[in-house]
Amino acid sequence: MSALDNDQIAVAVAVAAEATRLLFLTDVNAAYRDSSLRERISRLTPDEARSVRVAALGAGRGGMGSKLKAAARAAYSGVECVIGSAREPSVVARSLNPRARMGTVVRAAGASLEPSERWVGGMAYSVGALYINRDAELSLRAGSTLFLSGVKRVDGDFEPGSVVEIVDVRHPERLIGRGSVALPSSILRLLRALSPAEVTNALSILFRLRHSLAAQGDGSADAMTRSQITDPDVFQDCRELLKNNSRAARLAMAQLARFSPDRLFALTDSLMAAQPQLCAAILLDGGFRSGQFPVEPAAIRAGRNVHAVHRDSVVVFRGD
Repeated sequence: MSALDNDQIAVAVAVAAEATRLLFLTDVNAAYRDSSLRERISRLTPDEARSVRVAALGAGRGGMGSKLKAAARAAYSGVECVIGSAREPSVVARSLNPRARMGTVVRAAGASLEPSERWVGGMAYSVGALYINRDAELSLRAGSTLFLSGVKRVDGDFEPGSVVEIVDVRHPERLIGRGSVALPSSILRLLRALSPAEVTNALSILFRLRHSLAAQGDGSADAMTRSQITDPDVFQDCRELLKNNSRAARLAMAQLARFSPDRLFALTDSLMAAQPQLCAAILLDGGFRSGQFPVEPAAIRAGRNVHAVHRDSVVVFRGD
């Protein structure tokens, strides 16, 4: 986040201070749908604030669109927001009156966040987004975690531990929640929408590619060509990955087949740093060299427990 991103800083301070209302001041009276300032937007839900199209007015840093997005983030965190004019007399005092007709109000979506939820839910600046399906949302709202099978799209470039938004893939204006990712964006793009079994097979192929590159560098007889390594007629894990003919599995196999050597080293290095237990289990099992699905219990458990975000970090917002 830019050090000069005042709107986002204001949201972080409001959430940390357990504020109930936040006032954004600009040089126009409210958000408007038209440049003639005739169609004032009086009230919005957080979802509406994320999606509404407004006239490009307001001289404040970031513009009206930036203020609406920041207000939506605060509102999801339980902070009602008002966007009004700094030139209006007694604007601060009037903004404290919930009955005052002024500016644009973005209604709070629920109660204030719990102390343990404030950093991820409202204070940290998100660096990307995970777009999930309805089943994944229902699972999160039931208290479960976010498995890779529910992630349908990944936006942004980020490292493990980064905070991202969790968004409805069919209605991107709906912010479902936020969380701290367990995997880098590069790995999430490779494994998104895969079932736990498909994830394990894709990782088996990834490590075999890495092993073959190392063998080629050593002049070992174990070295194989890329086409051999990803041949379903030769390796069981390739067949298992593709057996259901899912679009996500086909895309993952296509990525694995065209990764450059540098990309393969970078991917496996980042995966081992982010998920050392998972990688150690697969490497110790050793089946990846011959394309066999892992048989060791530790490797099977590790493959089934790969999450897109850290389980305890997820903050799920109440819907509008």
